[in-house]
Amino acid sequence: IALSLGSTYINLGLLHNSNNDYETAVFYYLKAEEIYLQHDPKSSDLAILYSNLSITYGTINKYPEALRFSQKGLDLARKGNDQVNLMNALYAHGGNLVNAKMGDGGLALLDSAKQLGVQLNNLYYIYSSDFMKAMYYYNNRQFQKAIDHYALCLDFAKKYNSTPDIGNNYLNIAANEAELKRPKKAAAHLDSSKKYLDYSVLSVSKQMFFENYAEVYKQLGNFTKAFAYKDSVAVIKDSLYQQDNIRQIEFRQARYNYEKQQNEIIQ
Repeated sequence: IALSLGSTYINLGLLHNSNNDYETAVFYYLKAEEIYLQHDPKSSDLAILYSNLSITYGTINKYPEALRFSQKGLDLARKGNDQVNLMNALYAHGGNLVNAKMGDGGLALLDSAKQLGVQLNNLYYIYSSDFMKAMYYYNNRQFQKAIDHYALCLDFAKKYNSTPDIGNNYLNIAANEAELKRPKKAAAHLDSSKKYLDYSVLSVSKQMFFENYAEVYKQLGNFTKAFAYKDSVAVIKDSLYQQDNIRQIEFRQARYNYEKQQNEIIQ
């Protein structure tokens, strides 16, 4: 029964994480950790839990916590025989090292995760490992290398007809082209992204589109359009912030209702 509850907490953590309620996700993950450490400290689920927990901490820029848990997850996964868990742990720790900007150590881990992805025919980790490497090169201002890796991701997304990923890779390539002061190439990639992403809907991708076009028009000397796009970015950011707050309130209310039900059952 206890481990079943631990599994439930993990699933609740995943649910809240997917809805950007990261504080509550961490809350449930830590409750799950308590149960597994008490009842089954060698469970393979614990390695997965640590990887998930580390990714959530990384998302809210709490990198010391993210790295601590992803290292624990990797250590556990290396002791076991589950290749899927190992692949997940390698990717989580490698990605956290990239996001925390802790040197190039994450690249080797991401390469290992990709190799396992190829062996296991896991498309997500094949794609995501290259995507994280592209982020590494962007963060370290190696923009041409970033473009090369985003191009790999773009080709992969096209091969499997993943429309959102095609659009987002065009966006990322455009951002790097803009950094390299190639406004016409950046504009061409931004226009390509419009074929795959719906910019009538509020999203982070829409924010990136407007940010990059503001930079493109600035480089082209069209400051009127540059300022117009920049103003739109401010409006989009504010709307996204409000939307995120509403979602978090809704899911925290769900957490309150769930805990209230649990207490009533216990009583």
